Amino acid sequence: MKSLVLDKFESLESFKLLVNEIEKKEHPSNRIFVSPLHGSTKSLFLKRLIKSKSQILMLSPSIKEVNETKVEMDVLGLSENTIAIDKLTNDSLQESLTDLNNRDKVILLSTYDILKVKLPSKENVENTTTRLEVGSEITYDEVIEYMSMLNYNREQFVGSPGEFAVRGSIIDFWSYSEKQPCRIEYDGDFLESIRYFDADSQRSSGREQSVTLASSISEEDVEYTSTIFDYLNKPLVFASDFELQKLSHVEEKAEETEAVSIPNDIDKELKEELYETENEPADIEDIKNGKPEFEDEFHLETLFQNNALWVIEDELQSNED
Repeated sequence: MKSLVLDKFESLESFKLLVNEIEKKEHPSNRIFVSPLHGSTKSLFLKRLIKSKSQILMLSPSIKEVNETKVEMDVLGLSENTIAIDKLTNDSLQESLTDLNNRDKVILLSTYDILKVKLPSKENVENTTTRLEVGSEITYDEVIEYMSMLNYNREQFVGSPGEFAVRGSIIDFWSYSEKQPCRIEYDGDFLESIRYFDADSQRSSGREQSVTLASSISEEDVEYTSTIFDYLNKPLVFASDFELQKLSHVEEKAEETEAVSIPNDIDKELKEELYETENEPADIEDIKNGKPEFEDEFHLETLFQNNALWVIEDELQSNED
């Protein structure tokens, strides 16, 4: 049934026209404006386009829609190609960025806020991430020493990222670059097995060939100078003109708010009530506590200067391209 629906959809003339336009080698502009794509239409497009495009970024207005699209990707058999950024915290971002660096073909799902988040450089994430493999040369003592060097905390049981525990030949740890804690077992200095395990039950699952071990991107010496486009190579981006304009106008409104003179002698609680401070850039304490930093300025034309091809839903039919 699934194949029948896909075949029917791909036979539509409008589908063929858009796919042909996207797959052109040359584009007079880096933007293709289309009518709104309703329901699961975008997911069906992704199923076809991942065959020819190695990297696709799908932007959604809400986390709920990101997760709904993720479910559709799973149904369409694209779970191995899909990364969903459904939390904007440093730990979650680090997991996704590490995963992104390890994929050849990827469909990245996120909200529009990902366009404003400041990220550490791709080189920084790569250089501070080590891959442990079954049979690798890194010894038992070297792993423990390396975790201490990364400022991991030694605990009796591992329950959160940045912790490790040692029990005989077994080392448990939760890397900042992994969604789950890992359990490695040594035979002498031979890394014999790698497994993920559940932090609550402490039960391990099937064997893995490798796992990553990384320091936190929340360290004070990490510089946040990159954007999500520094992690992508000529991606195809699906977005809404309405949402992009709204994002841009929010930034303009924030600039106007910042221009208002705030009295110094006003009560702190009253100041917070009268003046919006939610959009202020995160300070170093916010970063250490897992909150990402956002760009101070956001301009659409600067955004479109990134090396990407944009498919933009033009809800108001205001563009003639």
